[in-house]
Amino acid sequence: MATILCVEDNDDNLFMLQRRLTRAGFDIKIATNGAHAVEWSKTLLPDLIVMDLNLPGLNGFEATQRLKNQPETKHIPIMVLSS
Repeated sequence: MATILCVEDNDDNLFMLQRRLTRAGFDIKIATNGAHAVEWSKTLLPDLIVMDLNLPGLNGFEATQRLKNQPETKHIPIMVLSS
């Protein structure tokens, strides 16, 4: 089963993402800010990251840049999803 890390701070958006992706058969993990996403991605090594851009603290742009600059996470595809 593929693992997707959803990085989203809006509860409604997170509920929708988690529900739809779980129904589609994916294992969903959640981070509510960019800093947690960067740290957790190193150990989780998800198959895909769905990244919101407007996040508290470390925003989605900065988190994506850090993930792509780290050898252990640069291979992970990141899909930007922002409402």
